[in-house]
Amino acid sequence: MGSSAGLIHCSSTNALTILGNYKQAAKGRLIIPIYGTNSTDFGQLIVTNAATLDGNVTFKFINGFAPKAGDHFDFLNVGGPQSGAFASVGLQNLAPGFQFNILTNSQLLGMTALNDAQFSTALPGQVDVTVTNLGGITYAICTATTSNTCDSITLEGPLTRTNNTFNQTFQGTTFIRSDCGASITTVTNLLVLGALSPGDYLFGITASGETVKSVSFSVPPVAGKTFLGPRQLADGSVQFEIEGPASVRYTIEASTDLKTWIRLGAGSLPGTFNDPDAAVFSRRFYRAVIGP
Repeated sequence: MGSSAGLIHCSSTNALTILGNYKQAAKGRLIIPIYGTNSTDFGQLIVTNAATLDGNVTFKFINGFAPKAGDHFDFLNVGGPQSGAFASVGLQNLAPGFQFNILTNSQLLGMTALNDAQFSTALPGQVDVTVTNLGGITYAICTATTSNTCDSITLEGPLTRTNNTFNQTFQGTTFIRSDCGASITTVTNLLVLGALSPGDYLFGITASGETVKSVSFSVPPVAGKTFLGPRQLADGSVQFEIEGPASVRYTIEASTDLKTWIRLGAGSLPGTFNDPDAAVFSRRFYRAVIGP
Protein backbone atom coordinates (compact mmCIF):
# COMPACT_ATOMS: atom_id res chain seq x y z
CA MET A 1 0.00 0.00 0.00
CA GLY A 2 1.29 3.45 -0.90
CA SER A 3 0.65 6.37 1.41
CA SER A 4 1.77 9.95 0.93
CA ALA A 5 1.85 12.83 3.38
CA GLY A 6 4.74 14.34 1.42
CA LEU A 7 5.63 14.88 -2.23
CA ILE A 8 5.23 12.57 -5.23
CA HIS A 9 6.74 13.96 -8.44
CA CYS A 10 5.72 11.97 -11.49
CA SER A 11 8.03 11.64 -14.47
CA SER A 12 7.11 13.55 -17.62
CA THR A 13 8.01 10.55 -19.79
CA ASN A 14 7.19 7.38 -17.83
CA ALA A 15 4.13 6.51 -15.77
CA LEU A 16 4.64 5.91 -12.06
CA THR A 17 2.91 2.72 -10.89
CA ILE A 18 1.89 1.90 -7.32
CA LEU A 19 1.10 -1.77 -6.78
CA GLY A 20 -1.83 -1.98 -4.36
CA ASN A 21 -3.72 0.83 -2.63
CA TYR A 22 -2.81 4.50 -2.56
CA LYS A 23 -3.78 7.01 0.10
CA GLN A 24 -2.84 10.67 -0.19
CA ALA A 25 -3.11 12.54 3.10
CA ALA A 26 -4.17 16.16 3.66
CA LYS A 27 -0.54 17.34 3.51
CA GLY A 28 0.32 15.18 0.51
CA ARG A 29 1.16 16.64 -2.88
CA LEU A 30 1.16 15.07 -6.33
CA ILE A 31 3.05 16.92 -9.08
CA ILE A 32 2.17 16.23 -12.71
CA PRO A 33 4.59 17.67 -15.32
CA ILE A 34 3.02 18.46 -18.70
CA TYR A 35 4.76 19.41 -21.95
CA GLY A 36 2.29 18.17 -24.58
CA THR A 37 -1.02 16.44 -25.21
CA ASN A 38 0.22 12.97 -26.13
CA SER A 39 -0.03 10.35 -23.38
CA THR A 40 3.77 10.24 -23.21
CA ASP A 41 3.99 14.04 -22.83
CA PHE A 42 2.67 14.32 -19.29
CA GLY A 43 3.04 12.58 -15.95
CA GLN A 44 0.71 9.76 -14.97
CA LEU A 45 0.15 7.92 -11.71
CA ILE A 46 -1.21 4.37 -12.00
CA VAL A 47 -2.69 2.72 -8.90
CA THR A 48 -3.51 -0.97 -9.32
CA ASN A 49 -6.08 -1.05 -6.50
CA ALA A 50 -8.03 1.54 -4.50
CA ALA A 51 -7.14 5.23 -4.20
CA THR A 52 -8.13 7.67 -1.45
CA LEU A 53 -7.44 11.27 -2.39
CA ASP A 54 -6.81 14.44 -0.39
CA GLY A 55 -4.19 17.17 -0.30
CA ASN A 56 -2.95 18.81 -3.48
CA VAL A 57 -2.34 18.03 -7.13
CA THR A 58 -0.10 20.44 -9.02
CA PHE A 59 0.18 20.69 -12.79
CA LYS A 60 3.65 21.84 -13.81
CA PHE A 61 3.81 23.04 -17.42
CA ILE A 62 7.30 22.79 -18.92
CA ASN A 63 9.26 23.31 -22.16
CA GLY A 64 7.11 26.31 -23.09
CA PHE A 65 3.91 24.26 -23.42
CA ALA A 66 0.54 25.82 -22.58
CA PRO A 67 -2.76 23.94 -23.07
CA LYS A 68 -5.53 25.10 -25.39
CA ALA A 69 -9.26 24.86 -24.81
CA GLY A 70 -10.35 21.22 -25.03
CA ASP A 71 -6.95 19.68 -24.28
CA HIS A 72 -7.35 16.78 -21.86
CA PHE A 73 -4.83 15.02 -19.62
CA ASP A 74 -5.67 11.74 -17.84
CA PHE A 75 -3.11 11.88 -15.05
CA LEU A 76 -4.50 9.28 -12.62
CA ASN A 77 -5.53 5.70 -13.43
CA VAL A 78 -7.11 3.76 -10.54
CA GLY A 79 -7.69 0.01 -10.84
CA GLY A 80 -10.05 -0.20 -7.84
CA PRO A 81 -12.53 2.08 -6.07
CA GLN A 82 -11.69 5.78 -5.83
CA SER A 83 -12.75 7.96 -2.90
CA GLY A 84 -12.09 11.49 -1.70
CA ALA A 85 -10.86 14.36 -3.81
CA PHE A 86 -7.88 16.71 -4.04
CA ALA A 87 -8.49 19.64 -1.69
CA SER A 88 -6.60 22.06 -3.93
CA VAL A 89 -5.04 22.32 -7.37
CA GLY A 90 -1.73 24.08 -8.09
CA LEU A 91 -0.65 25.60 -11.40
CA GLN A 92 2.96 26.28 -12.35
CA ASN A 93 4.37 28.29 -15.27
CA LEU A 94 1.06 29.63 -16.58
CA ALA A 95 -0.16 33.22 -16.68
CA PRO A 96 -3.21 34.01 -14.49
CA GLY A 97 -6.62 33.31 -16.01
CA PHE A 98 -6.37 29.64 -16.95
CA GLN A 99 -9.60 27.72 -16.34
CA PHE A 100 -10.04 23.95 -16.18
CA ASN A 101 -12.14 21.07 -14.88
CA ILE A 102 -11.09 17.93 -13.04
CA LEU A 103 -13.18 15.07 -14.43
CA THR A 104 -13.60 11.39 -13.57
CA ASN A 105 -14.19 8.92 -16.40
CA SER A 106 -14.49 5.36 -15.11
CA GLN A 107 -11.01 4.49 -13.84
CA LEU A 108 -9.44 7.73 -15.06
CA LEU A 109 -9.10 11.12 -13.42
CA GLY A 110 -8.18 13.89 -15.81
CA MET A 111 -7.87 17.63 -16.26
CA THR A 112 -9.55 19.43 -19.18
CA ALA A 113 -8.60 22.95 -20.28
CA LEU A 114 -11.60 25.29 -20.65
CA ASN A 115 -9.68 28.12 -22.33
CA ASP A 116 -6.34 28.79 -23.98
CA ALA A 117 -3.53 29.21 -21.46
CA GLN A 118 -0.37 31.29 -21.78
CA PHE A 119 2.99 29.88 -20.73
CA SER A 120 4.78 32.16 -18.28
CA THR A 121 7.84 31.77 -16.07
CA ALA A 122 7.00 34.90 -14.06
CA LEU A 123 7.01 34.22 -10.33
CA PRO A 124 3.84 35.14 -8.39
CA GLY A 125 5.78 37.64 -6.32
CA GLN A 126 9.41 38.65 -6.00
CA VAL A 127 12.69 37.27 -4.70
CA ASP A 128 15.29 39.59 -3.17
CA VAL A 129 18.89 38.50 -2.51
CA THR A 130 21.39 39.81 0.00
CA VAL A 131 24.90 38.34 0.02
CA THR A 132 26.91 38.60 3.22
CA ASN A 133 30.18 37.26 4.61
CA LEU A 134 30.38 36.22 8.23
CA GLY A 135 33.20 34.32 9.86
CA GLY A 136 34.94 33.83 6.52
CA ILE A 137 31.90 32.08 5.01
CA THR A 138 29.73 33.70 2.32
CA TYR A 139 25.95 33.35 2.54
CA ALA A 140 23.10 34.32 0.22
CA ILE A 141 19.89 35.37 1.98
CA CYS A 142 16.98 34.88 -0.42
CA THR A 143 13.67 36.47 0.61
CA ALA A 144 10.54 35.49 -1.36
CA THR A 145 7.50 37.76 -0.97
CA THR A 146 3.97 37.01 -2.20
CA SER A 147 0.77 39.04 -1.78
CA ASN A 148 -1.91 36.33 -1.89
CA THR A 149 -2.47 33.35 0.40
CA CYS A 150 -2.75 31.09 -2.65
CA ASP A 151 0.60 32.11 -4.18
CA SER A 152 3.85 30.40 -3.26
CA ILE A 153 7.54 30.74 -4.22
CA THR A 154 9.86 27.91 -3.18
CA LEU A 155 13.38 26.69 -3.84
CA GLU A 156 13.63 24.12 -6.62
CA GLY A 157 16.70 21.92 -6.87
CA PRO A 158 20.15 22.45 -5.39
CA LEU A 159 22.36 25.52 -5.46
CA THR A 160 24.78 25.23 -8.39
CA ARG A 161 28.12 26.86 -9.16
CA THR A 162 30.03 27.34 -12.41
CA ASN A 163 33.35 29.10 -11.87
CA ASN A 164 32.45 32.38 -10.08
CA THR A 165 28.73 32.19 -10.82
CA PHE A 166 26.19 30.71 -8.43
CA ASN A 167 22.64 29.88 -9.43
CA GLN A 168 19.49 28.97 -7.54
CA THR A 169 16.20 28.04 -9.20
CA PHE A 170 12.86 29.08 -7.71
CA GLN A 171 9.41 27.76 -8.59
CA GLY A 172 6.20 29.72 -8.35
CA THR A 173 2.85 28.03 -7.73
CA THR A 174 -0.67 29.43 -7.76
CA PHE A 175 -3.10 27.29 -5.77
CA ILE A 176 -6.76 27.16 -6.75
CA ARG A 177 -8.79 27.15 -3.53
CA SER A 178 -11.91 28.79 -2.16
CA ASP A 179 -10.12 30.58 0.67
CA CYS A 180 -7.63 32.72 -1.30
CA GLY A 181 -7.17 36.28 -0.08
CA ALA A 182 -4.80 39.22 0.01
CA SER A 183 -1.97 38.75 2.48
CA ILE A 184 1.74 39.58 2.44
CA THR A 185 3.85 36.48 3.10
CA THR A 186 7.63 36.48 3.37
CA VAL A 187 9.78 33.35 3.34
CA THR A 188 13.55 33.52 3.86
CA ASN A 189 16.04 30.90 2.70
CA LEU A 190 19.69 31.13 3.71
CA LEU A 191 22.11 29.45 1.29
CA VAL A 192 25.72 28.63 2.16
CA LEU A 193 28.03 29.66 -0.69
CA GLY A 194 31.15 28.57 1.17
CA ALA A 195 34.62 29.82 2.06
CA LEU A 196 35.26 31.69 -1.18
CA SER A 197 38.57 33.01 -2.48
CA PRO A 198 38.82 36.81 -2.74
CA GLY A 199 37.32 38.11 -5.97
CA ASP A 200 34.16 39.08 -7.84
CA TYR A 201 31.16 36.76 -8.07
CA LEU A 202 27.63 36.60 -9.47
CA PHE A 203 24.52 35.10 -7.88
CA GLY A 204 21.66 34.34 -10.28
CA ILE A 205 18.00 33.53 -9.65
CA THR A 206 16.23 31.49 -12.33
CA ALA A 207 12.70 30.25 -12.91
CA SER A 208 12.04 27.51 -15.47
CA GLY A 209 15.41 28.10 -17.10
CA GLU A 210 15.10 31.88 -17.39
CA THR A 211 17.16 34.33 -15.35
CA VAL A 212 14.94 36.44 -13.11
CA LYS A 213 17.60 38.43 -11.28
CA SER A 214 21.39 38.61 -10.95
CA VAL A 215 23.32 40.04 -8.02
CA SER A 216 27.04 40.88 -8.17
CA PHE A 217 29.14 40.62 -5.02
CA SER A 218 32.78 40.63 -3.98
CA VAL A 219 34.71 38.71 -1.36
CA PRO A 220 37.40 40.84 0.31
CA PRO A 221 41.00 39.63 0.85
CA VAL A 222 40.38 39.45 4.60
CA ALA A 223 36.92 37.98 5.10
CA GLY A 224 37.06 37.02 8.77
CA LYS A 225 37.45 33.76 10.65
CA THR A 226 35.01 30.98 11.51
CA PHE A 227 36.78 29.99 14.74
CA LEU A 228 37.19 32.75 17.34
CA GLY A 229 38.89 32.87 20.72
CA PRO A 230 40.45 29.38 20.89
CA ARG A 231 41.67 28.64 24.40
CA GLN A 232 42.80 25.73 26.52
CA LEU A 233 40.95 25.39 29.81
CA ALA A 234 42.38 24.30 33.16
CA ASP A 235 41.22 20.71 32.64
CA GLY A 236 43.10 20.48 29.32
CA SER A 237 40.02 20.76 27.12
CA VAL A 238 39.97 23.16 24.17
CA GLN A 239 37.13 25.63 23.67
CA PHE A 240 36.37 28.06 20.85
CA GLU A 241 33.55 30.17 19.43
CA ILE A 242 32.05 29.47 16.00
CA GLU A 243 30.93 32.54 14.06
CA GLY A 244 27.99 32.59 11.66
CA PRO A 245 24.34 33.57 11.12
CA ALA A 246 21.72 32.23 13.51
CA SER A 247 20.15 28.81 12.90
CA VAL A 248 22.68 27.58 10.33
CA ARG A 249 23.86 24.06 11.20
CA TYR A 250 27.52 23.20 11.66
CA THR A 251 29.58 20.06 12.27
CA ILE A 252 32.98 20.09 14.00
CA GLU A 253 35.61 17.61 12.82
CA ALA A 254 39.10 16.93 14.17
CA SER A 255 42.31 15.42 12.80
CA THR A 256 45.86 14.78 13.95
CA ASP A 257 47.38 14.68 10.46
CA LEU A 258 45.05 16.82 8.28
CA LYS A 259 44.20 13.66 6.30
CA THR A 260 41.82 11.63 8.42
CA TRP A 261 38.97 13.58 10.02
CA ILE A 262 36.50 12.44 12.67
CA ARG A 263 33.23 14.02 13.67
CA LEU A 264 33.20 15.51 17.16
CA GLY A 265 29.79 17.12 17.32
CA ALA A 266 27.27 19.48 15.75
CA GLY A 267 25.07 22.44 16.57
CA SER A 268 23.61 25.70 15.30
CA LEU A 269 25.46 28.94 14.66
CA PRO A 270 26.63 30.97 16.42
CA GLY A 271 27.94 28.59 19.04
CA THR A 272 30.58 27.53 21.52
CA PHE A 273 32.32 24.19 21.14
CA ASN A 274 34.33 22.28 23.73
CA ASP A 275 36.64 19.35 23.05
CA PRO A 276 37.14 17.49 26.37
CA ASP A 277 39.59 15.02 24.79
CA ALA A 278 42.04 17.59 23.46
CA ALA A 279 44.59 16.93 26.24
CA VAL A 280 44.98 13.31 25.07
CA PHE A 281 46.64 14.44 21.82
CA SER A 282 49.99 16.15 21.33
CA ARG A 283 48.34 18.16 18.56
CA ARG A 284 44.87 18.29 17.09
CA PHE A 285 43.43 20.25 14.16
CA TYR A 286 39.82 21.38 13.90
CA ARG A 287 37.55 22.31 11.04
CA ALA A 288 33.89 23.31 10.71
CA VAL A 289 31.55 22.01 8.02
CA ILE A 290 28.87 24.66 7.56
CA GLY A 291 25.41 23.82 6.33
CA PRO A 292 23.12 20.78 6.28
